[in-house]
Amino acid sequence: QAFPPTAAMLIGLTAITKELVLACRQLGLTVSETLAAFVACTVVNPQTGTFFVDKQLEEQDARQVVEESIKRLFSDSAPTLTLRLQASYDHSFLELEKAQQKAAQMREEQEGRVLAQILQAPAKQDAADFDSMTALYRKIFQLLLVKCRAPAGPAAQEKPGPAMEREVAAALESVFPRVGLRAFMNLTDAEKTTQLSELCSIVLGIRLFNQHLDKGGVGLPHIKRDMGVQAAENTLKVVDAEIDTLTDVCKQYVEVLLTVQHFKDPTPKPKLSELELCKQELFLCRQYLSYLLSVQDDMRTALSRMSDIQEQYEHDLEHLQALVGHKTSVPKDQVYPKFDVLTKLYTAAFNESVVLGQRCKLVKILQDFKKGNADPRVDARLLRDAINSKVHVPADDPVQLPPAGSGAEPDDKATRLTQESFPEFLQLPVDFQGFCIFTLATQQILVPGNPSLGVVKYQGRHCVFLTEKALVEFCTGPEKYYVFVREACYKHPELIHLLRLHEDFPKSSLLGILQGTAGYVLAGQAECTDGQTQTPMHIVETHIDPNYEWNEWRMRQDALHSADIKQKKTDSTQTVQSSMRRENESQVYLPKEAGTNTTVDSGTNPPRLTNYMTGLRGEVQNQLKVVQLQFDLTSAHAQKSKRG
Repeated sequence: QAFPPTAAMLIGLTAITKELVLACRQLGLTVSETLAAFVACTVVNPQTGTFFVDKQLEEQDARQVVEESIKRLFSDSAPTLTLRLQASYDHSFLELEKAQQKAAQMREEQEGRVLAQILQAPAKQDAADFDSMTALYRKIFQLLLVKCRAPAGPAAQEKPGPAMEREVAAALESVFPRVGLRAFMNLTDAEKTTQLSELCSIVLGIRLFNQHLDKGGVGLPHIKRDMGVQAAENTLKVVDAEIDTLTDVCKQYVEVLLTVQHFKDPTPKPKLSELELCKQELFLCRQYLSYLLSVQDDMRTALSRMSDIQEQYEHDLEHLQALVGHKTSVPKDQVYPKFDVLTKLYTAAFNESVVLGQRCKLVKILQDFKKGNADPRVDARLLRDAINSKVHVPADDPVQLPPAGSGAEPDDKATRLTQESFPEFLQLPVDFQGFCIFTLATQQILVPGNPSLGVVKYQGRHCVFLTEKALVEFCTGPEKYYVFVREACYKHPELIHLLRLHEDFPKSSLLGILQGTAGYVLAGQAECTDGQTQTPMHIVETHIDPNYEWNEWRMRQDALHSADIKQKKTDSTQTVQSSMRRENESQVYLPKEAGTNTTVDSGTNPPRLTNYMTGLRGEVQNQLKVVQLQFDLTSAHAQKSKRG
């Protein structure tokens, strides 16, 4: 089946995943999109030694990825089982979190709608407006019915019955009678919201107290009987037993892998394929054990908090019962805070019960996975040979540990931190899940490190090591061991998720696939992008139509032109002379104006000749004469300048 063509014939992870799911379905194997995408992301390109999905693939490479992924998915080997376990567990964990968030969001939206109706009620000062006051009081009652029931679960989805409505109505009339509506209407929206929140907390506390007295509390799960504590404790016992068993199995694998290289005749050394199988099964055991330890820690923390909450809850109930007794009225400033505390404790206990329920479901998923696949067990012959060989693994020669640092050293230098030199030693986040990366890089064996030797900080990571020699060897050249670990992840892709190396392999990590950051978005998953807009601060409304024409004659001309042009068509022909020709244009440089400037500025001023006629006036005997005068302006100007 061919991939859908693209403009550049490049295939992305989305198309590969869809093709892989379809191909497996045609072959009779049903796989999830998460598992298909995860397996496709971890196929190594033999030419480059890196994953195929690090870049866009051509059709031939994409087909190779699909074929290799199908082989892995139909295999029952330990690496495939580890990938299946990782995809199944983390996908289920994410789905449980989404379901809880969706339920909480739906409840908040329901409460928000009722609260908005209360806040939008018109503020009328006339207390005689009975209808409006009754409608407002009814809306407050509806808000209490929504908030004063089970926080979540099936009980929260049920409609309130008559018994619950009567109990809530009585508590509302006692805490917030109708006469207080006038003062309530004069408050601001923020003050109304705060007062309604306090009212809901007090009414729920009253219902919890009635439940303790067996006089009410219909629909509220009991804090001891209905919180799933007993089931969680039983599940925790099963988890503890599983952890003990798997811990022993991992120790057996490590013992075999560490002692097999020291076998002496006549004990036969195992084949490389047997050792490789032991390493792969050890990875599977470590991953399964990691999930169990995580669940165990969460359940123990939740049960411890639940025990403290239940103890405080019982103490407050007894104190409240002694305070109320058989009295018909009690000062509200004494009992209302107690009711509020009961509500907070009950809500906290319910949240812990939700965590316990989720962890029990995850344990069920792990148990189903274990039932569907054979338990990893060390080969009996290898274990017997390792025990009977009585090989003593030689201890490392004593070495001098590097001096302890204070934590202020630069990141490009390996620094050993100890509890004495670094005050926050116990709060250091250990990377690589606490495994010794020296043993992983040199022997490809996952062995927990020994924090008592110190934590080595290098390039923002904190590493622990099995032996002193491993710590010293790492400090001499830490960069190459990071490279060895990266090469081990290419060879065993299940280590990426096991060692939490999501940042080093962003496009091949399971976390990136589930969060939609690895180039693939799961079906039903919202794709989020960052967007921003910019608007003017003061928008000026304008009512100007740029196409408006006021001249009727112009409009008539355009109409006639449009009607005329619709009856015509455009024809074009090509002659012999225009064939295979093109328009040519040339560009020339225009002449520029040029001028020169000399250093001497000179000129001439010639003398002026003027004729005067005399004898035209006066006596008759005077004769006409013409007198010619010559004016030398240059000399006159010189004389004038001399006088000046």
